[in-house]
Amino acid sequence: MSVAPGTLTDAYRADLLAFYGEHFGWIEIEQLRLPDRMTMAVGRHCYVNVREIGDAMTYHGYEHVGLLVASTDDAEAVWRALDACGHDIALTPIDRGDDGYRNFRFRYQLPVAIEVQYLPER
Repeated sequence: MSVAPGTLTDAYRADLLAFYGEHFGWIEIEQLRLPDRMTMAVGRHCYVNVREIGDAMTYHGYEHVGLLVASTDDAEAVWRALDACGHDIALTPIDRGDDGYRNFRFRYQLPVAIEVQYLPER
């Protein structure tokens, strides 16, 4: 995903890592760090790449990355933690299905929203 030139300051990087690290365990892949690129491991085999580009992406309300959690309780716990964290995040109400389905979105410091879901087995 792209951000405007000058975004990837030390303070911005530290804020991203503190927030996403605390809530989701994301860490920076230091070997891939460049002044205009930040790559965060978001699991054992996945990463998010943030790059400074002159024509950075624009958020229109739908652009998102999906994160699946392991249980209804996990989805509820993440939502409660985000709601209570004190950061200025855009957090939607949690959608609850009778079968345990959970879904919500939030947006913090990235040019896309993060959609958190628990999908019960069918």
